[in-house]
Amino acid sequence: MHEYDVAFKLILQQSVDVAIREIAGTTIAKWLNVELPEVRNTRVDLLGETEGRDLIHIELQSTNDPTMPLRMAEYCLRVFRLFGKFPRQILVYVGDAPLRMADKTPRPVARLFLPNRGRPRLQWRASPGKPPSGG
Repeated sequence: MHEYDVAFKLILQQSVDVAIREIAGTTIAKWLNVELPEVRNTRVDLLGETEGRDLIHIELQSTNDPTMPLRMAEYCLRVFRLFGKFPRQILVYVGDAPLRMADKTPRPVARLFLPNRGRPRLQWRASPGKPPSGG
């Protein structure tokens, strides 16, 4: 933990509602003490680099998964942590059932507090498709 994290968190937790409202757009009724430990081996289906050095992530999906928007956001952030840039993401749905998955998260995954700048948003699109014949 950085040396200022504890002090800054204490200041914000004990802050008047005005500061929190300015940062979060709302007030906090109760602070939660949460640690998010995680050990897992996440693997994307396909990740390529274009000649222009852009990353392309292609995920193949055979079932309608209601958690797919969040999974894609998780893949996006993990690729960013590894390569230092966000990939362009494409989900290719190859299932038999009609495509019913959302093509974006219900609301922004993260809101960065950057005064005088736009609100970054992670978004991806599901693309219906079928595997090539003979495969």
